[in-house]
Amino acid sequence: MTKAFDTFIKNKYALLNYSLFIFVTRATLRVLTIGEFRLPGQFHFFSDYAMKNSFLLIASLLVFSLLCVSAASFAQQHSAGAGVQYSQHKHDLFSITSSDYWVAFPSNYNGENDGGKFIKIYISSADSTTAFIAGNGLVPVSLPVVPGATTVFNVPLSWEMETSDSVENKALHVWSDDASLFVDFESQDAYTSDASNLIPSAGWGQHYLVASYESLNEQEGVYNYDEPSEFVIVANQDSTSVTIIPANALRSNAGVHPAGMPFTISMNAGQSVQYQVVKVTSDSVFDATGTSILSSKPVGVIGASSCANIPVLFPYC
Repeated sequence: MTKAFDTFIKNKYALLNYSLFIFVTRATLRVLTIGEFRLPGQFHFFSDYAMKNSFLLIASLLVFSLLCVSAASFAQQHSAGAGVQYSQHKHDLFSITSSDYWVAFPSNYNGENDGGKFIKIYISSADSTTAFIAGNGLVPVSLPVVPGATTVFNVPLSWEMETSDSVENKALHVWSDDASLFVDFESQDAYTSDASNLIPSAGWGQHYLVASYESLNEQEGVYNYDEPSEFVIVANQDSTSVTIIPANALRSNAGVHPAGMPFTISMNAGQSVQYQVVKVTSDSVFDATGTSILSSKPVGVIGASSCANIPVLFPYC
C-alpha cells in the first residue's frame, strides 16, 4: 500500500511538471505568433504591445515555469522524506522502546481476597525469546516466549499494593535482552476484575496528570465499603525525586495530604508507592483524577480505583 502510494505521488508530480512545460510552450508560441502576425480589428493594439514586449513576456513565462517546477520538486521531495521519517519512527518505537517494562499492582478491592484472587502478567512477542522477571526480594525468573502464544506469570499476592503514602519495594522488572515484548497484567477477585496494558519504561515521562475513577463508599447493614480512588508511581532509577500536587486530599502516614498542597518523596530503582483518596464523607466526588506528578527522572504512573461500580448502581467492580 505504501509503495503504491509513493509511486502515485511520484507520477503525480511528474504529470504536473509535464503540464507546466506544455503550458509555457503554448503561451510562448502564442506570444511569438501575436508578435509576428498582426491581428485584424480590435486586436491591433494588443499585437503592437506584444511585439514590443515579446522578449520580456517570454522571459517572465520561463521564470514562472522554473519556479513552478521547483515548487513541485520540493513538494515531491518533502512528501517522500516525510514518509521515510514516519516509517523509520514507527520501526524505532517497535524495536527499541518495547523490550523493558516495570510494573506495580494497585490495590484491588482494598487487598481483600474473597476466594480465588490472582494477579497475572501476560507476555507475548513476535519473536522467539526469553523474558526475565525480577524484583527486590523475588527470585529472578526466566520464561520462554514464542510467537503466537502468551506466556503467563503468576504474581505472588504479597506484591499487591495495600498502603497509602508508603514507599515499598514492590516494583517488578520485566524485560528481554533480544526482542520486543508486549506486556499486560490482570488482577482478579470475586466480583472484580481489572487489567492494564503496560507502557515500556522508554515511554515514561516526568510530568503526569493522573487519570483515575471516583471513590466508592457503600453502606450495607453493618458493612461500610471504603473503596478509594488511587494511583501508583513506579521508579526504575535511584534518587528519583517526585513532587505530587493532589487534586483531592490523599491518605498519609501522618494524616492527610491536603488538596492543592505539593509534597515531595524520594524513590529508588525497584520501588513503588500508592496514594489513595481520603474516605468519602459527603456526596462530593472523591477522585484522584487531575493529581499532578512531577519527577526528576522518568517514572511510571498507573491510575486506578479500588472498586469502581460502572454504572453506579451495578454492584460489581
